[in-house]
Amino acid sequence: MPRLIIFDMNNLIYRSHHGVPEMRRADGALTNATYGTINGILKVQDLLKPTHWVAVFDNAEGLPGWRKKIDPTYKSNRKPLEGHVAKQFIFVREACDVLGIVRDERKNQEADDLIASYVNTFKSKPGMEIFIVSSDKDILQLVSDDNTGKVTVFDAMKSKIIKPADVIAVRGIESKYISCFLAFTGDIADCIKGTPGIGKKTAAILINRFGDDYDAMLAADDLPKGLKKRLKSGQISYEHALQLTTMNKDIKLKYKLVDLKVKVYDRQLLLKFLKSMSFNSIITRLKLDSKPVKSLFM
Repeated sequence: MPRLIIFDMNNLIYRSHHGVPEMRRADGALTNATYGTINGILKVQDLLKPTHWVAVFDNAEGLPGWRKKIDPTYKSNRKPLEGHVAKQFIFVREACDVLGIVRDERKNQEADDLIASYVNTFKSKPGMEIFIVSSDKDILQLVSDDNTGKVTVFDAMKSKIIKPADVIAVRGIESKYISCFLAFTGDIADCIKGTPGIGKKTAAILINRFGDDYDAMLAADDLPKGLKKRLKSGQISYEHALQLTTMNKDIKLKYKLVDLKVKVYDRQLLLKFLKSMSFNSIITRLKLDSKPVKSLFM
């Protein structure tokens, strides 16, 4: 059965940058994020055994993209990439290439939307299983296990699999309503204000009863007057926030499923790259310094 792994590379790189102790290669360049990312990829390969995979990055310009036009304050708290981190993005892109992982990033698009489009395009394929490697809470809205397809999130740093039941246990709502939930509560990390006066508990209660039907919430006769007033006065804020929290699932993909098939990597190219990064432990792990053996990437 086909199993597609979608790597949220910006998330994996940042987690590795903050989670792996400082490392440098021979020329002094920092490499900890690159090292952690490669190990994350190898862990995914070992545990999930994909038949297909793709590495998705935020747009090359490193900007929030089209959402910034909707709300100029969107992600305004994000600082430009520090030089040593930006350089590691270059290293990771090279690592993907030598490992034979297709890379995808689009102008004016965030990785979340591109990931959502991969999910939307391929999840209905017969027998398809999709794993998204990410710890981003926004990605949870893509989790499913129904007639639309099976989509699971995998946190590579914690080796944790997140299924629909896990989303309900943590968030108190079904995964398909995560964007609505965030439109109510806001998202400080992305500078999304949300709906005034609606907190997490109230948002979950409303969503579990009405789903994403805001008109039904406004029309309900049995809601407290104060809540009805907040819903009515906050509708514009909610709709504005919902534009920011909802993923675009309709980006036209550059690649077909066959293009994403896991391939045998070139041992010499990979060995050369790992040596240049001083990643001797990975060389040993993959037995690249010994006689060729059956590839892990087949």
